[in-house]
Formats: sequence, C-alpha cells, structure tokens
Amino acid sequence: MEKSLYQMISNPLDNDRFVKEMLYYYVYSNDMVDEVTRSDDVSNESPSIIFHDLLYKDICIEWINKIDLLYNSMDESDENYSEIKQLYDYLSKYKVRSFKDTFNVISNGYKDYTTLFSKYCFFGDLSYNPICINTSSEDTFDHCLAINCNVNKMHLFLFKLYDKCKSKNLDYCVEFDERHSQMLSIKVYSNTDNLPIYLELIKEVIEESKIEENLGPLPLVVGEISKNIGYMSGSDDFIERRVHDIKKCIERETAEWIKRSLNYNMTTSTGRVIPYKYFLFSKIVIDKKQALLKHPDKYPVREISSEEFSYVITESLIKNYKNILHALIHNDYQYQFIIPFKSINVTFTYDDFKDLLKSQAEFFKDSSEYQANILKRIKEESLSVDFDNYGVDFNSSYLLGKEEVGKKSSVSLDVLNNFASDNMRSNNNSREGRILDSNIPSRKKSGILNRFRKK
Repeated sequence: MEKSLYQMISNPLDNDRFVKEMLYYYVYSNDMVDEVTRSDDVSNESPSIIFHDLLYKDICIEWINKIDLLYNSMDESDENYSEIKQLYDYLSKYKVRSFKDTFNVISNGYKDYTTLFSKYCFFGDLSYNPICINTSSEDTFDHCLAINCNVNKMHLFLFKLYDKCKSKNLDYCVEFDERHSQMLSIKVYSNTDNLPIYLELIKEVIEESKIEENLGPLPLVVGEISKNIGYMSGSDDFIERRVHDIKKCIERETAEWIKRSLNYNMTTSTGRVIPYKYFLFSKIVIDKKQALLKHPDKYPVREISSEEFSYVITESLIKNYKNILHALIHNDYQYQFIIPFKSINVTFTYDDFKDLLKSQAEFFKDSSEYQANILKRIKEESLSVDFDNYGVDFNSSYLLGKEEVGKKSSVSLDVLNNFASDNMRSNNNSREGRILDSNIPSRKKSGILNRFRKK
C-alpha cells in the first residue's frame, strides 16, 4: 500500500541533534529564528546567467501575453476594462528580450502603477529579496515544499521547474532567495490536490539536472518529505511558530530546573563550593553594583561597595525569584522590583533579568536529563499549539492523508496516477482559462506576493 504524503514527512523531533542545536541557538544567538534558518553557504559562486535570464524573460513574456489576450477579449463595459487597458498600454511600450528588460518592466510598473501591479502582476517587486513569482490567481496556499539550493544552480532549478509546470499547465508560485542568506532558498507553494504532482516534478528536475550535490541541509524544524525536500504549511509563520514554541519550552524547563536547584550546592570554576541560589543572581548583583557606582551623587559609594549591600540585595532577589521567573517567561517588559537598602531604593527592571534564563540554560545545557526534559516538554506542549508530528500542523495533516478514525483518507500519492503526462485541463480550468474567466481577481493583501511589495 502506497504511503500517504503525511506518512512520508519525517518528524524533526526524531533527530538526535534537535535539542542540542536548539539549545545552542537559544543560548548563543540574539535572533533564534534567524539562527535556525541561516545558511552557512559562504561560497562566492555566481548564478547561471543563461537560466537567470531565461527564467525572468519567459515568465514576463507569458504574463504580457496573458494581459494582451485578456485585453483583446474584453468589452468596454467589462468591470475591469479600464484597469486592463491601462496595463496593456503600459506593457505595449516594452520589448522583453532579457532580464534587464524584465527588471525595467516590473520596477517601473511598481513605481508608476503600484495598485495595478499589486493586483495583476505575476512578479513581486524585484527590488525585494526573496523574489516571488506567482502565475496563479490565488495568493494563499495550503502547502509549501522547501529546498536549499545554492546560488550556482538555483535559476537552473527554477527554470526547469517552471518549464515542467508550463508543459503540465500547472500554476507556478515560488519564492527564492538569490542571496542564499537562508537555508530555505527556494519555496514552492501548492494547493492540496496538486501537491504530489509538484513533489514529483521537483524530484524530476533534481534528477534530470544532476543538482543533488548542490542541495544543502534544511532547518531542523522542517520535516523532510523526501531527500533534500522539506515540507511546511503554506503559512509564512510556520518556522516562527515552532521556534517560539521551542523557546518557551526551553525557558519553562529552565525555570523548573532553577527551582529544583535553588537549595543545592555547586562547585565553581575555581573549585569553590557555594549555594546555587547565590550563583544564580551573582552576575546581576555585580552588574547592578557597577551601574550604581557610576552615579555617586545619587548612590553613596560606601553603602554600595559594602558586603552588606551584596548580601541584602542577593537575599531579596532569592526570596522574589518566582516573580522574576514569571516575568521572564511571560515577557513582562514592565516588570519592576524595588529593594530598600539604607538610604536608597535599588530598582531592578525586566532588562536587568532578561538574560537570566539564557545564562542558566547555558549552565544546564550539557545535562542529558535537562535535554530529555526539554524534548518531552516540546512533545507534550506541541499538542496544544496545533502541531501534529512537529513537521505538520494538525489542520494540514488530514489534507496530507492522515486517516481519521473510522474514515479512509482520499488524499495520497496515487493522485499522480490520475494526472496523465499529456494532461491539458479544460480551458476554463487552465491558467489561460482562469485568467480570462476571472479577469484576474485582486490578490488578497495578506497573500504571498504582497509580503514582498513596497508599502
């Protein structure tokens, strides 16, 4: 029995490196999402000029031809006639023979006809990166297939995929990062019915173009649906939602370990044995002391420099540790804790504590028990945040073939068998037909292309 797409997607949590690497990103990066997705490809390779030009030129010509066809099929009484005529008149001024011509058409169009291009253009604003191309009349999609392709072969892959989509009369919606600053350098968007077909076409392009060695690893939070091909929902916050969940799980588990360790002793790097609770706040107290000593006019130097100051402040922080941890976990940026000391009040804010959980996560990070507890917490808490096997959202899992109790799934890879190699859908369901019948409806503002257009 053939596997459904759902069954083919690996669970990122099964990767032995998952927790260790997420802990590393949490402790040592300022932007965890950026670190999880950042590409380590530092090659100075250049893109293929031939396929770069072919990709942009051919899609631009296709779009111009569609507008031409649409304009010539309309009457002046049609609802969008004036808009299409204006667009047709503008495009008629250009002859597209290269990427430079395409760039001029699109860039000048967004500059002078922003609304028209936002509604009708196949391209996002080319001054943005990543680039988006969408030949569909839709702007939201259920699914996304992700590939980490280096710059050298990126446009070869994109053009070959476009050529195959065109021959199958399939829509073509892709985002691609020409700087390769992220592992997700290419994203191919799809609805549910056509997802297996896009997957098969991507595999064909990889094999026929012999570019497998040019494909790199995907972010750990992305489940692999096939070798070098990752799956994500069509939502642009797929990775952000998971990283946010991981970060919260690390912080909550760290807070639990702080609570359990509070009354234990620990050995410092110098060999001293001290209560963990004093170690917990030692740096914060030292930093606060140094900050206050810079203002002798407001804070008496003798009082601040005394051992009594360090003792009183540390003990007060220890007694209040639950409120401090609560503020950190819930991002209470307005949090304040005021400690009276002799003639002054010492005020601690959220900013004084913001790195506390990170510093303690670094302290605990090599413990196998700590790592196991984080993984367990992620698995348990993911059930409440719409994640299925962590590589799939619950609302996507049944679309991908997960069987409901007592009900057989109708969505599986055998949809390919119903898609003949020479299949050309009926005109009113083809790209050409849709563009005529719909008069190219306005794209939703929250959709794919609009994320990459100037506001």
